[in-house]
Amino acid sequence: MEQVKAFPEVDINKVRFFGDRKIDMSKPVEERIREQLEGDEYPYFRRSREHPEYLVKISFSNNGTSFHDNLVKMLAES
Repeated sequence: MEQVKAFPEVDINKVRFFGDRKIDMSKPVEERIREQLEGDEYPYFRRSREHPEYLVKISFSNNGTSFHDNLVKMLAES
């Protein structure tokens, strides 16, 4: 898996906004994740449309929801 980049190494202009890609929920989880990450230079970072100058670093905790479900949901939310 790709090593997460430090903030200074991230070009904010290449970071996707939350909700940039729509998800086909009828597809298997693995395929949805692959489609969301495909061609994404910074998969662990997103920007808000409301405050595009802010960079959001994504991480996950053990809260009872699967990593796959959290990742798909996070990438789809706007």
